[in-house]
Amino acid sequence: MRILLFLLAFFALSAPAFAQPLIVVDPGHGGNDPGGTGTGLEEKDIVLSVSQRFRDLLDADTADEAGGSSWSVQLTRDTDVFVSLSARSAFANARDAERFMSVHANAFGDPSANGTETFSYAEGTISAEMRNLVQEEMISAWALTNRGNKTGNYSVLRETAMPAELHELGFVTNAIDAAKLASPDELQNAAEAHLRAIQRHMGFAPYIPGTEVIPQSGSLTATVYGPDGVIAEATITLDGNLAGTTNSSGVLQVDGIEVGEYLIAVRVDGYRNTERPLEIRENQVTSIDFDLEQIVQPECDDDGESCEIPTDAEGGCSASNTGTLPLGSLLVFFALCVRLRRRKLAQQSRERAHQQHSASLALFSRQP
Repeated sequence: MRILLFLLAFFALSAPAFAQPLIVVDPGHGGNDPGGTGTGLEEKDIVLSVSQRFRDLLDADTADEAGGSSWSVQLTRDTDVFVSLSARSAFANARDAERFMSVHANAFGDPSANGTETFSYAEGTISAEMRNLVQEEMISAWALTNRGNKTGNYSVLRETAMPAELHELGFVTNAIDAAKLASPDELQNAAEAHLRAIQRHMGFAPYIPGTEVIPQSGSLTATVYGPDGVIAEATITLDGNLAGTTNSSGVLQVDGIEVGEYLIAVRVDGYRNTERPLEIRENQVTSIDFDLEQIVQPECDDDGESCEIPTDAEGGCSASNTGTLPLGSLLVFFALCVRLRRRKLAQQSRERAHQQHSASLALFSRQP
């Protein structure tokens, strides 16, 4: 028993805390290797700025309780230093990283070359799935020429033990691309695009830290009818919370309802309460109609002790009073009629018994 307790304590102490996926971000080039140059720009400076911004966003996402994800992140270089290709792969492998994301910018002798492209080592892999999302988010963010999702025999893609992608932001040698690469705001947009890509890739909803989470919503149109047509001022609730009342046309329109499943209920005096399941879908109008059943109320004396509904001369119910009520109301109506008929017959029976008893007493009093 003592050994078992020791083993349990050992494993409890040695068990890792909640594992945050480690993302290794790799700013290309550095130090005496400037990378691509042109239009007054050097690749090493651009990619370091984007990588640092990306790292900061991952940290902020972890700290933001409204965010959907938690991360551990490290850079292969955090300053303007040279790091060999083999050292970059070894850095990520030694730390057992979950993902490797390398940031680069292109250059070419022909200044007309332009656009964004992203690489993985092979197709049909987890790396390729991540690559596709990075490319998609960057095209959405910068709207440069889409050079596509590609494969490449790059060292940092080939030698890393985890899924890896390498992204080319744009061409420093192209005037249009260079305008993006030289803008701090656009570099921030690029970092946010990488954040959204990794969030989606790891199964989290895209979220930029510090932004307000706007819930998905839809709309509701409810129309309430009775036997005589539409019903105004009908009270409608969703999961017990007031949604509103119908207008003179018997309609309630509500916008901005959070997406989800609800129980919608209608309450109107003189009608049977009605409930029904309801699903609100994103950016859609859900329409629902209610046909309410009217309740037949018995007529009561002023003292409230006896209630009757109109009857014929024999103590029953007059057919002329049934009108055009729904079947359910008719059943209630005739059940009341039967009950009243039985009560009247019982009363008549008691009266006859009383008369007989009185007659017997009178006869008995006349006997000598």
